[in-house]
Amino acid sequence: MDLLDGASVTISNDLDMISVRDLSVRCFIGVYDSERRHRQDLHIDIDLFLDTCHAARTGDLSQSVDYAKLSQGLEFILEHAHFELLETAADAICHFILKGYNAFSPTVSIAAVTLRLRKPKALPGFAYPAITVHRSAEDKRLQTSLLESQAGLRYIYRSSTHSLAVVEVSPLACLSFCSNVDASLAVLKDLTTKETALSSVFIEQFHIDGQTSFGKSRLEVKNHNPEQVSWLVLSRFSSPAECGGVDCDFDLVFH
Repeated sequence: MDLLDGASVTISNDLDMISVRDLSVRCFIGVYDSERRHRQDLHIDIDLFLDTCHAARTGDLSQSVDYAKLSQGLEFILEHAHFELLETAADAICHFILKGYNAFSPTVSIAAVTLRLRKPKALPGFAYPAITVHRSAEDKRLQTSLLESQAGLRYIYRSSTHSLAVVEVSPLACLSFCSNVDASLAVLKDLTTKETALSSVFIEQFHIDGQTSFGKSRLEVKNHNPEQVSWLVLSRFSSPAECGGVDCDFDLVFH
């Protein structure tokens, strides 16, 4: 099957393809100083492979891919992760689509994804760098055995600089997200375009006896909904050697 303007991979004939083209996100991405100081456009093309027959016959969007939810998740990741490499961004996005999206649409099973990322302004003239990757849900390159659950968090991606997790939040619960390393935290409370809430915090620095040490970063977020919801939690570590993950404390709040 020809995908993304000519890339060819083998896909089961039982699967359909849903595509999103030219999704543009302004984000920090790159290794050069100018790229770390200024946001630039990143263009995204995606092919998703799944069975759409049930959605077609019932007219039920929950049985297929919700473009708004998918786009919101991708924008959240790219805007807050500050990736240096296109390779890292592509890897994290594929993990989100194949390992995390079903937390927000549990009746949808995405079997594979082909993804292209382009930086249209990174080079002079009309040239641009891009990366195209293909991953299936059974791909051995996807992290599975290395990911663990921690205090209600289900990790869907971890690298030396980032982690991405899904947490199921009880009705009216207040959660405290903590990190023991120099990191920033961001929480996406609602994977829709209606009530998206973003929160981020940077770890505090303390100076003791002339030495700089880092305390624990902490972010408290409350679920105001009367039903259980899923949140997406992104951690970005300032030093690769300090990658340590996020702790989560659950506090129930009653009215």
